[in-house]
Amino acid sequence: MDAGEYRTAVKYLSQTLENDPSYAYAWLNRGVARYKLADYRAALADLNAAIESDPKLELAYYQRALCASRLGDAFAALTDLNALIAMKPDVAPAWFERGKIKFYAKDYAGARDDFMKAAEIKTQAAAYYYWAGLAALKAGYYEGAMAGADAALALSPDYARAWLLKGDSRFYMKDAAGAAESYLKAKELDPARLGVYEARLAAVLKPAVKPVKKPRKQKQESEKVRKQEVGK
Repeated sequence: MDAGEYRTAVKYLSQTLENDPSYAYAWLNRGVARYKLADYRAALADLNAAIESDPKLELAYYQRALCASRLGDAFAALTDLNALIAMKPDVAPAWFERGKIKFYAKDYAGARDDFMKAAEIKTQAAAYYYWAGLAALKAGYYEGAMAGADAALALSPDYARAWLLKGDSRFYMKDAAGAAESYLKAKELDPARLGVYEARLAAVLKPAVKPVKKPRKQKQESEKVRKQEVGK
């Protein structure tokens, strides 16, 4: 649906609610339409009304969490996602969204657990494995990061960000050649982010700087001067 269709939906759902203000699904659907129109505060008000009309309306909690996140209220979003998971623990997107909140709060271990739970429920979602790997990377668990990247790529071989993650994992595991190979693949798949990949490649391919040894004669002269200064 485009913006015009969402506005039409809001119009008709508003008419429905005039006739039946207790219709929870109408509040929910109008809230979703307003969310799609980026009218987050109005959407939040509709979703509050939906939950007030039907406290067991699971999707309303999920949509309200999305609104709260957009409005910068991570605590409210987390509260709604926790409530939804308690009611219906097999909703993969709820685990995924909760994982993202934890990730941005730098709780990388907790985020990875939630991303992996989402992936257990919805096994064909490459993004869940990617985010699990990204959280592992942030936590310094590079083998876990590699596993997440590989799982994502098994499902979606052209997933450029997963190749980037694999490159970063290899880099931290001291596999410079493997990291460069992964970065080149990411660069090939996603030329729009050329700068990101070239910066990574530059770091990997940068030749190691070897310490410059002092000539033996210069070292002996330095030692002689030092002894003379000590003897003064």
